[in-house]
Amino acid sequence: SNHFWAAPGIEPMPPAPVGEHFPWIISQLLRDRLVIFSRPDELPEEAQYDRQSLMASGIKSLLCLPLTIGGKFMGALTLSALRSHKAWDPGLAQELRPIGEIFANALIRGAAEKELRQGELKYRIVADFTYDWEYWQNPDGTWRYVSPACERISGHRPEEFLRRPGLLRDIIVPEDRDQWDH
Repeated sequence: SNHFWAAPGIEPMPPAPVGEHFPWIISQLLRDRLVIFSRPDELPEEAQYDRQSLMASGIKSLLCLPLTIGGKFMGALTLSALRSHKAWDPGLAQELRPIGEIFANALIRGAAEKELRQGELKYRIVADFTYDWEYWQNPDGTWRYVSPACERISGHRPEEFLRRPGLLRDIIVPEDRDQWDH
């Protein structure tokens, strides 16, 4: 997904299929190469289509830093100037690299969390409709999930187990508790 921020008085660029408009720039980023120019006409001849797209979108200067983690391209951190041509400080890209790594790690973490939530949702759907009593118990003894079937088996609603972590042990008949504890 694309995320844009613009200074007051500047309209953020609308999301667009970036690869269609800037094929040369994308090819450079995929090779983990920085793209930096003060004027679009500084781009090489093979970037002619990119140059036209830049001029049409009003971009006068650009610094585009690839976001990569472990050699995997995650996106790009891009600074562009629309009002005037800007001579970018050559050291700026190095200063931005740690910020780019933070963004790339956030993208990876967000994707992993989304995948985890989707997996947990699938498990919960199955567990909610199973005839067996399913549960997830944390190492500290608290409950993370208790399926609705627990009420049919134990006579107690899932919320009771979530509220009282020791309830399962309490409902075990006294003569079996030592074996349960073992």
